This record gives sequence, structure tokens and C-alpha cells, in this order.
Amino acid sequence: MACGMCPGYFSVWYLKNTNTEQSPQWEWIELENIDSWTLDANVQEATKKRTSSTKGLAVKFCEDVVDFTASVTTTLCKTEWLFCHILAGTAQEMSNTIETWWFFGWGNTGTSPKSPTLTTGEWAPATYAAFENYRSGAAGVPTHTDSGMFFYGKVVPPGFGGDNTATDPSTATFSINITAGPVLPDPSGTCEVN
Repeated sequence: MACGMCPGYFSVWYLKNTNTEQSPQWEWIELENIDSWTLDANVQEATKKRTSSTKGLAVKFCEDVVDFTASVTTTLCKTEWLFCHILAGTAQEMSNTIETWWFFGWGNTGTSPKSPTLTTGEWAPATYAAFENYRSGAAGVPTHTDSGMFFYGKVVPPGFGGDNTATDPSTATFSINITAGPVLPDPSGTCEVN
């Protein structure tokens, strides 16, 4: 197992436009107090059929469909954290959640995760435009060497609950429906594989 998967070295970041749509200023925002994150594959197997050409065998004529869902559990210590970060600061509109690029990081060789690379709008060696072209289907999978994975997705509206008997700080779990990615690090780059 690579040391990048050792316990306690994980982070969650999302890309936010801190200016306006007319004058975008993209910035990576780290969610604090992350307990854990997971990425689950949802596989829909293709239907098997027997035809005159399959010699009586049931075979798949199409490929399986795979999509992904991410889940994050975090300790709630920041004021209005849920509204500001997960509901995109839209106050009372719970269904209007954030939809953006996400970065789930892990520590490289036992260190804390670094922030995703973003210099003058670029993810070295791939640019923001390359990721957007990939998302729209106009280009192939872009490469990166950050210790983590990029994906594009929308947060599923969370529910609320309260517990007066809890002795630990409150936690929140939310999930993200992924529509592009996940894009793993290029193994020929700095990704640790030992």
C-alpha cells in the first residue's frame, strides 16, 4: 500500500468562483475538519441476450455502465459551515447546492495533502480548459500529478438532524453525484506507487 493511503492524511477541496461570472476568479477552498471521504462505483451490468449468432449462450452486447458517487463526513465546527460551503451560500434554498470541480487529496509519502495545483488558472501540466473540454466530451482525460483525484459533481441536498444526547461534536455527511471523472494522478509523474 502506498504511504499516500495511510490513515489521517486526507483532504477535500472545491473550486469556487470568488468573483463574478463576468470576471471569474477561481480559488480552491479547503473544507476543514474532514473525518473521512469515500468514492463508490455504481455498476449497472449490461443485459445478456441469446441470439442466433451466440450458439445458445447469453452474452453482453453492450458494455457495463459505471458512474461514481463521493461521500464526505466532517465535524461541524465552523459557523454556518453547511450553508456557506455545501449549499453554496444560498441561505434558505436547500435544493440549490454547489456544482463544481472537487479535489480529494491524500498525503504523499506520509505527509499532509497539499492543495491542488492552480497557478494563473492552470492545473500543471493540464489547464482548466483541458478539464472543461474533458467534461464536455470534446477531449480525452487530462493528466495531473497532484496527490489526489479531481472530479466534477453536484452535492446532493443534505438532510438535517439533531441529537441532544450526543457527547461528541456534531458531524455532517453529504454526497456528491459525479458527472465527470474521477481523474487520478498520472502514474508516470510524482504519484507514489510503492
